[in-house]
Amino acid sequence: TEGVAGEILQEVRELIQEHEEKETQRERIVGVLKDLIDRLGDSPARVSLAPIVREIEEDLSGNTVGRLAAFRLAMEDEAMNPAERLALAVSGWLLGSDAAATNLPNALSAFEVRQLVVEYLNEPSLARRAELMERLGSQEAAVPRTVALLLENMKPPVSSEPVEGKAGHFELEVAGLDREPPVRYLVQTPPEYDPYRTYPAVVTLHAAGVAPEEQLQWWAGSRNEQGHRVGQAGRHGYIVIAPSWLPKGRSTYGYSAAEHAVVLNCLRDACRRFAVDTDRVYLSGHSAGGEAAWDIGLAHPDLWAGVIPVTARVDRYIVHYSKNAKYVPLYFVGGEKDAGWLLGNAVDFDRYFKRGYDTTVVEYLGRGSEHYYDEILRLFDWMGRFKRDFYPRDFSCVTMRPWDSFFWWVEVDGMPEKSVVEPANWPPPHGTRPIEIRGRLLPNNNVQVRSGAARAIVWLSPKMVDFDQRVKITLNGRAVDRDASFVRPDLATMLEDARTRADRQHPFWAKVEMDTGRRFGVP
Repeated sequence: TEGVAGEILQEVRELIQEHEEKETQRERIVGVLKDLIDRLGDSPARVSLAPIVREIEEDLSGNTVGRLAAFRLAMEDEAMNPAERLALAVSGWLLGSDAAATNLPNALSAFEVRQLVVEYLNEPSLARRAELMERLGSQEAAVPRTVALLLENMKPPVSSEPVEGKAGHFELEVAGLDREPPVRYLVQTPPEYDPYRTYPAVVTLHAAGVAPEEQLQWWAGSRNEQGHRVGQAGRHGYIVIAPSWLPKGRSTYGYSAAEHAVVLNCLRDACRRFAVDTDRVYLSGHSAGGEAAWDIGLAHPDLWAGVIPVTARVDRYIVHYSKNAKYVPLYFVGGEKDAGWLLGNAVDFDRYFKRGYDTTVVEYLGRGSEHYYDEILRLFDWMGRFKRDFYPRDFSCVTMRPWDSFFWWVEVDGMPEKSVVEPANWPPPHGTRPIEIRGRLLPNNNVQVRSGAARAIVWLSPKMVDFDQRVKITLNGRAVDRDASFVRPDLATMLEDARTRADRQHPFWAKVEMDTGRRFGVP
């Protein structure tokens, strides 16, 4: 301690004391739980409670102790019997303290439901998932409200092991689109990573000739002798996801379905494996990767809290999708000497500024095409200011590709030929205009959708509508069939949505499929 400032020493002492107090608290909670189980006598519930208490003992920490707030208030209250107090602990642990209740059979059922939900989320077989749904039907706690809380509070359903000797470093694969080969991607978690809390994440796309490992290093820093990365991502508590996204033999971005699928599939797979805060996911890229980030960010503004294209050039769909920039903050970085960077992007930058979109443009004078690590601290400051709004009350987006077909809670299918242009057919014929998709949530349970496509799906959540009241849906000004307007939460819909989108923070509870009556040649 010689030469260390007194203030720092005091902070260290306080941290040590705080850690010791938390450990004492943890031991006390676990001790009371075990004592309450002993007091149940020969009750069959003892067998069911054993794995739950073991899980609490292993995983109780500063990040999870809040779940047991209701139990801690009542754990020595002899006016409550042991079963009621154990129910408070189990239900609080599984569902959060606000949902803690004194019904032990229901709490034990919630534990069984969670096990079945994890199986469902990991099950590739449709037939097997149907069997799991049947088993869920016999459980008292298998209702949408309870399952939504289980999804929110559970650990990620897929476990992964880091590479030996590289702390928090994971090398993973996801299936490619159709007949494309599997795609490799890397993940770096922060030093304090705990699967019971969520972390913001950066999805970073490399430039041509640059490896995903270099993108990890840009965001998370190099490794020290102990194998820990010591860069800014770890210091700010971010997960970094680096897909190997550029197809072999290509040096430029192709605006293709396969490239989009790589990025989105890697993100969803990472969300299945790691505790990603899906409201704070930022898409970034350098050069060709920056162009991809710009395009994918505008194509799917509902997925990102912000998009960071570095030395990216505007092209193709980016120009036509400028309207979508209203819904996602953008941070551009480039250099004065990078030939054509500012001049080539100026029209789109001006369009964003004039429309009042949240856009930042950083130009380095006297510098060319670089990685611009100088911006790293400002980028983390910028990202810390933004979160995604997953339930916008009013949005209007445009699309020109069949796979750019979902925006927040509206999904479309069957777009008109005159509005769809595949990358292989670029440039589009003169007069081609994107299709517009608009969604509005209005008072009194009214949902309005406008779409030029043949079919539409509206996905619903209690954060959008009141399921106890009639949901009034209109499509292109026409009321949806009266019977279909009585929408009820559906557990199968919720679980399938959580399985496919991997967003356990915002599962949809119901969906309504609608036909606009229009018929087009594009499926």
